[in-house]
Amino acid sequence: MSPRAGLQLVLFLGLVGLGMLVVEKLPAPPMRHGAPAAPAERPPAAPPPAPVAVLDSDVLVLRLGGPAQVVARPAAQPAPAPAAPTKPSGLPAIPDRDTYVVQPGDTLSDIARRELGSAQLADQLARLNKLANPGAIRAGQVLRLR
Repeated sequence: MSPRAGLQLVLFLGLVGLGMLVVEKLPAPPMRHGAPAAPAERPPAAPPPAPVAVLDSDVLVLRLGGPAQVVARPAAQPAPAPAAPTKPSGLPAIPDRDTYVVQPGDTLSDIARRELGSAQLADQLARLNKLANPGAIRAGQVLRLR
């Protein structure tokens, strides 16, 4: 017998032995000698999980955590009033006016923060107004915001 065949035989016999050990550990099926076996005791039922999604007319409201389950809200409850639209935090604001008159002590980044919502838009404000030196704005100067 070759060494490879011997190794295969040892592995096969080891797997058979392992299978026999696993089968021995399995519970025996109930004996059926004419009379039905006593029913196995079931563990107590777990409480139903809390819903993570609520269907409210045509709006699906999601909650974080828990198992996935969708529950229809009873029609007797009034639908919640829609929230007032808010400005997304990551987007620049649309200015209320087209121009801004520079005040004493203003910087381009201050103006961009106040009028456009982000000081990071100062470079865009400088390009829009064709400012060669954004730090050289002067009081009374009119800047375009759009």
